[in-house]
Amino acid sequence: MIAKKRWALFGVCLACFVVVVFYRITPTTADNAAQPAHQGAEHSSRSDHIVDAPTMKKETPELEFFQQIADSYASDLKIPSYSRSLSEHDFDVLHPNHFYPKVLPAGKRGDRVQLALNKYRFVCPEPVVVEVSGEGIEFADAILVDQDSDAVLQSAPMVLNAGRHIATFSGRCDFPRNLSVVGKVRMASGRPHEIRAILEYQLHNPATVTGIGSTWADGADMVVEAALEVQRAGHFFLSANLFDAAGAPVAHLSQSADLDVGSNTIQLRGHQSVLQGRGSSFSLANLNLKRYPSAPSDRRSYGVSMVDRHVIDYFDVDILEPIAHQPAPDQLARLEFLKKITGSNIEKDP
Repeated sequence: MIAKKRWALFGVCLACFVVVVFYRITPTTADNAAQPAHQGAEHSSRSDHIVDAPTMKKETPELEFFQQIADSYASDLKIPSYSRSLSEHDFDVLHPNHFYPKVLPAGKRGDRVQLALNKYRFVCPEPVVVEVSGEGIEFADAILVDQDSDAVLQSAPMVLNAGRHIATFSGRCDFPRNLSVVGKVRMASGRPHEIRAILEYQLHNPATVTGIGSTWADGADMVVEAALEVQRAGHFFLSANLFDAAGAPVAHLSQSADLDVGSNTIQLRGHQSVLQGRGSSFSLANLNLKRYPSAPSDRRSYGVSMVDRHVIDYFDVDILEPIAHQPAPDQLARLEFLKKITGSNIEKDP
């Protein structure tokens, strides 16, 4: 996920860079018109030269920005994609199924109504917990509806607890996949408000992470084996976050595999480059199992993990071989391209 986001950013930035360079090196119509007639030949020659070999006469903010992109990518290549470094700032990676609350202005005094769910994706028969909060709420109610037809599937009374109105919808395996929760509130002023949130409810579980097995060293990697029970064969992607003894994020581990129905294993690997200096005790949490579509009519689905947190009491990081990660040829080609557009094709003032 982290790598995909970085490459999405790289694509956008590259497009912006091309536009900026083109803008800076292409003479405008006004510039051409302002040239004296006796300078026309000289100007034309200079313009052709610039287009053939674009140069910037000084180090621009744009150049500095893209140099940072190149430096960041070069740094990323030192660490394998299956073992990315992780920090407390990587919120989406640390909370892969987080639901971002919906907020609705309610009144002229700046009051707001907020609706939150315990998570975004659910797998049958998990219950859906709804929480509505805000200043000046006198009454609150919630209903679960089919997002496509708007048909009401369930209604649930909301219980006031510490200033929050909470309701729980029971899970069912005949729900539509796309559901919405609608919170209906009445403010102390008497004015009603309605706030809606979308969630995803999966009717079938493709696979379950049933446990974490042994941990061992393999070259430069610490290997952690996860056991899975697969109900629907396909191409799976398993990710998990590794923490140190103090609970600080260390690395985001991931691996994909084609799995058949039945008992299977997937090996997650932590590279020595992200483990050095982080102690000898670790824990694995936030396991996220994804099955990719196998046909155009198929949909991506998510599995379930019976493992909330697995503790690795002791692992001697020093026994890992100090082998640097070797990037793939296509990754090196991308890095070389970044170096060219930020370096060899751009001249500085002497």
